[in-house]
Amino acid sequence: MTPILTITLLFWAMILFSATAISFDRSLRSVVHSQWKSLVLLLLATALWRVPTDGVFFHGMEYEDSYVYTVEGRQLAEHVEPPSASSTPFSIVACEVGSISDCQQWEQFPEHFMGYPYVISAYCRLFGYSSSAGSIINLFASLFSVLIVFAIVHLITDDNTSALIAGFTLAALPVFAVYGLETSAEPFSNLCILLAVWFFLRLCSHHRMTSVNQALIGLAYCTAICFSLTVKREDIVLAIVLPIIFPFVLLERNPKESSKPLPLALILFTSGLALILSLKMHLFQTSEGERELLRQFPFTLSKLVRFVGGFLSSFLVMRWYEGSFVIVGIGIVVALMKRGRTAVPVVLLASYILLYASHIRSYYEMASGHIEAGAALRFSMNFMGLWAITAGIGVNAVVMLCRNRYRSLFGKRFLVRVLVATGAATLLVSLVATIRLRRDAVEDEMISRLSPAENASSLAKSRVGPSSFIVTMEPLVIQMYEPPQTRIVDLEAVDVDRLTALVSTEAKPHLIFLKQSERLSVPDLERYGDPVRYVLSLPSQVLMSGEGFEVTLVAPSVDTLGVQGQPR
Repeated sequence: MTPILTITLLFWAMILFSATAISFDRSLRSVVHSQWKSLVLLLLATALWRVPTDGVFFHGMEYEDSYVYTVEGRQLAEHVEPPSASSTPFSIVACEVGSISDCQQWEQFPEHFMGYPYVISAYCRLFGYSSSAGSIINLFASLFSVLIVFAIVHLITDDNTSALIAGFTLAALPVFAVYGLETSAEPFSNLCILLAVWFFLRLCSHHRMTSVNQALIGLAYCTAICFSLTVKREDIVLAIVLPIIFPFVLLERNPKESSKPLPLALILFTSGLALILSLKMHLFQTSEGERELLRQFPFTLSKLVRFVGGFLSSFLVMRWYEGSFVIVGIGIVVALMKRGRTAVPVVLLASYILLYASHIRSYYEMASGHIEAGAALRFSMNFMGLWAITAGIGVNAVVMLCRNRYRSLFGKRFLVRVLVATGAATLLVSLVATIRLRRDAVEDEMISRLSPAENASSLAKSRVGPSSFIVTMEPLVIQMYEPPQTRIVDLEAVDVDRLTALVSTEAKPHLIFLKQSERLSVPDLERYGDPVRYVLSLPSQVLMSGEGFEVTLVAPSVDTLGVQGQPR
């Protein structure tokens, strides 16, 4: 079975079994029936906080992770495949010399998988390709995610207020509303994680269910975890952690329920199948890049402390998380005290945080040892639903405390008024902060990436001709926005011999070099020095200068310059 066929079957099986299991879940239908107004309010808030009024979505500031998935989704929709199989068959392969429609040389991205691009390709086949396809899919993933967060917290706490606040945490926190909609795989992976947690908790439920219902939920749980592996390799955490904590959840709930043979068998079967799939995906080989970085820059205790500290410090940034770490901290303490199913999302949250805090980062971070708080944002979107659930557990503890201790002093009506006023003020502040954060993020992305790529593509077509190659260190941006016939050269992936052949006097196409000052730093030249220095050494004619970038026409000699018009 080919990788794309495996992904296709897993995705549609997840949709089918999840929809069937949810529709047959009587307790969930009861919650929806009684709380439909709260659920509608959450959906409206999620859309309001995430949909930009000008229609311009923020794709993300991490180059590969923000653009490679949409490019691969476009390739799948266009039925474009590399001629030979890769060593990691489920990984993304993109064009590094040539165009999407006619590629001459391919580049593999081992750590990025095709699960999320397949969803993008399915969307493109139905509605046509758009550079915002990934953002639209993640928007719908957010809408479903906020409903599942509400359902999980309601199942754990049996409290409507706590479930509603947990939903608003996911819907309205600025960092989730902006970075949770970027076109990386994490926002969609977050939905898969929440589905797996919901079905796991239903398997742990004390309510009696028929064997058929248990089997449906087990199949939905299995397909959600297996498909999540094709989206993010870190989701192997689900297959490892959940079967370990399953017996403890049952024992804490009721010792007499410790023997649930069918749910336990389904959970163990799922983990075994996920491990088999990870072997088929060559999961270990996909980390070769990280292992190479470790060989170049070995981890020391001080570097590990800096990495962990840099990751954790992101949760303390007020304009991103608005102090929600306080209520999440309360939720962690409460969950560890109560244990049982209350601890399930907290254990998973801690597992993901530990995994990502010690994660091998980019070349530049490993070389410098300096970790910016913003480096954690993309990773954190993978567990934003777990963060919101834990916040809901913390809110439940605070609400119960107020009800028990202060209700007699102030009365129920007073406490409700205080809660509503506090919530309304918090939401207003959050909406303003979200608008500002999105504006700044979109502006930074436009200046640093989109505007240079757009100008280079425009000049390549109007001043030189469509047969020219755009030489750049960020070709995925061009492949995401320009027609599939646009030809690029990935300066980070080719060698000097390949560039020499392209720029020779016998070669008819011209080279348009997009020179971005921020990509010509000392670390860049140390890492990709030879091809960059070679292109910089060739005669060139400046076609356009902008903020932080230049677009130049590159030629093998001075004599061949000037034939396309005067420099601009």
